[in-house]
Order: sequence, then C-alpha cells, then structure tokens
Amino acid sequence: MSSLSNGVSGRKTVVLMLVLVLIVAVYWQLVSRRTSQGAGAEVSEVTPAGLARLLSSGKPGVLEFYTSSCPYCAKMATELARLSSSYGDKIFVVKLNAEKYVTEAVKYQVEAVPTLVYFDAAGRKLQVEAGYRDYKTLVQQLKGLGLVR
Repeated sequence: MSSLSNGVSGRKTVVLMLVLVLIVAVYWQLVSRRTSQGAGAEVSEVTPAGLARLLSSGKPGVLEFYTSSCPYCAKMATELARLSSSYGDKIFVVKLNAEKYVTEAVKYQVEAVPTLVYFDAAGRKLQVEAGYRDYKTLVQQLKGLGLVR
C-alpha cells in the first residue's frame, strides 16, 4: 500500500511542477509581449558613416546622442521608439553613442546627454536640444520645425 501512495504522491508532485512551469511560461510571455508593445519599434544605433548615408537620403530626422550610463537616455529610448513607430515612414529616428564617437559629439556641440539633433530633408542641422523630451514634446518639436504634419 505504501508503494501505491508513493507513486500517487510522486505523480502529484510531477503534475504540480508541470503546472508551475506552465504558469511561469505564460507569465513570461505576457510580460514580454507587454514590454515589447509598450516600447514600440526599436531605435537603430548608427555609426558616423551610417548617419552620413541617412543625411544624404532626402529624409528628415532626429538623432539622439546618448551614453549607456545615462538614465534619462534610457528613459528617452521608449519615447524615441514610439516616435519611430508613429512617424518612421516620414522621418528617420536614430541614436549615436557619444562616448564611442566623441568626434561626432564635438561636431554637433553635444555638451550633455541626451542631446537631440533635428535634420531637414537636405541633411542640414536645424536644431540641437539637450535634455529629456517626452513623446508629445517630440511631436510638437517636429511639427514646429515642419518635419511632420
């Protein structure tokens, strides 16, 4: 009789473990889906050569100078991803590491991060702004510069 109860108890433990694994897997999927939907599109990182190609593409855009240790840069990544998701067919939205490409940061007079540089369709620098901006402010800025409607 004791071997029978051990077998039932063992099966209950296995079933309980499988249910627990299933619950964790479902939770992981839900959290992953919510995170990816909240972030929108990923903002591409460019090199100076990639930026030069974008500036000659005939499309206006926004460049963010960032560093990996900047908490406001990380926060702004979500806003820029949302901007890219909403307006990516009309403008480019990219980022460039100010620590890695110091020459580019100096060229665009980056004194703090995050810094945004707005470009017209001819690749000309229109404006440089330091500091965090939320999505609504970014859209207003783009509209004010005539880069989107």
